[in-house]
Amino acid sequence: MEPAERASLLAKVDKSIAILTPSSVSLKRYQAEVREKIAAQLDALKQGVKNNDGHVSLETVQRVRHQIYGIIK
Repeated sequence: MEPAERASLLAKVDKSIAILTPSSVSLKRYQAEVREKIAAQLDALKQGVKNNDGHVSLETVQRVRHQIYGIIK
């Protein structure tokens, strides 16, 4: 491969990486926001159980939390 061809390919790779990096950062930020929202909702549900609102048991909340965190980690 000629040096000019290599330089051209490296430039294309560099441009592709530059495009992907902000997307990766945005995705990670979005994932963190979703995790925080889910955690807040589960905490609210757990608090409702502790206040004896009678809708779900604490065991059910803990199972849901474990299953959801297993999916989103």
